[in-house]
Amino acid sequence: IYTPRTLFPYTTLFRSEIIQPENEMEPIIDKNKFPYTREIIKQMQWREFEKFCRDLFEETGQYKSIELTQEKYDGGKDIILDSKIYVECKRYTDKATHEEYMIGREICQKLTGAMIADGINEGIIITTGNIHQNAWDYTRKLKLKTKINIKLMDLNDIMKIIETINASEILVSNL
Repeated sequence: IYTPRTLFPYTTLFRSEIIQPENEMEPIIDKNKFPYTREIIKQMQWREFEKFCRDLFEETGQYKSIELTQEKYDGGKDIILDSKIYVECKRYTDKATHEEYMIGREICQKLTGAMIADGINEGIIITTGNIHQNAWDYTRKLKLKTKINIKLMDLNDIMKIIETINASEILVSNL
């Protein structure tokens, strides 16, 4: 059985965990459906981040099938959405400014190669780090000159998705 604690052992708080305040008798359960902060996400190891991304895409409710690929020899993609969208997950530090530690053209080309080999036209690169200008230029050029579209997502985009997930949970629970 997979629990949040077994999937993300380095994470400090999960929705299913109860917090006991010092001066109250009743426990408080975190009301957020998807209670991840920037700090929690940044502390994840690379495989934890891939599993987190799988769960993130699942929580959006936009995809019918979500497959996390194997750890090694994944064929250039970490997650497959609806058998037609390849996702590459990169957990980097947001302080990285050198191209080696940023999402750059090379990572985009690697995903593009996997997509072409399998006849896939949609891709996503999701990262905790920064995205180099040459990645933006490359994906824009791909979209203009081919049928391939790669969406680049950074930690700000991840946090917007989490806010949307949690806001929808609040709306549903208030009905």
